[in-house]
Order: sequence, then C-alpha cells, then structure tokens
Amino acid sequence: MIFTFYPDIIPGVTEAEVISGEKSFQLCNTEYLVVKNGDEKRAFKIIYECHYSPFKEAAIEDSLLLVGHEGHFYLYDLKAKRTLRVLKMNGYFGHLYIDNNYLFVADAEGLFCIHKTGETIWHNNNLGIDGVIIQTFAENKIYGNGEWDPPGGWRDFVLDKKTGKTITLDFG
Repeated sequence: MIFTFYPDIIPGVTEAEVISGEKSFQLCNTEYLVVKNGDEKRAFKIIYECHYSPFKEAAIEDSLLLVGHEGHFYLYDLKAKRTLRVLKMNGYFGHLYIDNNYLFVADAEGLFCIHKTGETIWHNNNLGIDGVIIQTFAENKIYGNGEWDPPGGWRDFVLDKKTGKTITLDFG
C-alpha cells in the first residue's frame, strides 16, 4: 500500500472523502491523501488551519485509516466512511505507532494511547518539549525518548503501557 500526500487535487481522482471532520469545513487550507493499493486508488481530503509541522504519516489498520497531519490526528472508518476521531495535538503531530490493537500518537510534548474505537485510553504530556519518539514496546512498558533541549537534547523515558505513567525519566 502506498500513501501519498498532495497539496492540490489529484488528476484522475474525482472524489475525495473528507476525514478532518465537519468542524474543518470552516478552515481554509486543503491537502489530499491518496492511498494506492495495486490499481485501486482512494482519495481523502484534509482541511486544516495552518502549517504546523513537516511530519505527516498514514497507515491502515483493519478497516481504519490513521492519519497524522500538521496539528491533528484523524481516525477514519473506511467501511462506514465516517470520521471516528479528530484529535488536536500539543504543538504538532510527530509520529504514529501501533501495538496490540492500540494506537500511540506522539506530538511535540507527549503521547496519546487511543483505542481503535477512537477513545483516548491515556495521555502523558510530560515527555518532551520538541518531539517524542517510541523506541520499542515491551509487554508492559514503552521505551522512548523526548527532546527537552533542542536541538539534540533527547532524554530517555519508560512508561507503563496500561496507564501511560512515567516509570523512569532520565534528566541526565
């Protein structure tokens, strides 16, 4: 599967499903995501406020489209053709991770754990000030890094996977 973001309408694609939710209709910027699976192409429209970040990411898990874009994370049901969740990030969207039916969405300061229904299980917003990265998942723990002193001032953390609470935080 190939995911490509386009700033303008895509030639050969006549319809695009809006994934950014009804509230986005009042905003002025548009970007398109095209998902290509073999010869099949499906386009999705993201309407957003302004440019926050260069990070954009998309994935499909079961029948869900997961999209991190600028300052938001979108969870879209591909079968029902409806947005399940629009989640505003702290600062900007950073990265998207999937582990055991849970979605982990990193932003500038922390990490959200989201169930595939769109429900937020937990949120820890004290992991960095300019970026959060998960290095690995263990059975009950999440190992990662947060940037506290840009550029390059990354510090390790370990979280409880079920609660998102910090087990250890390295302030070096």
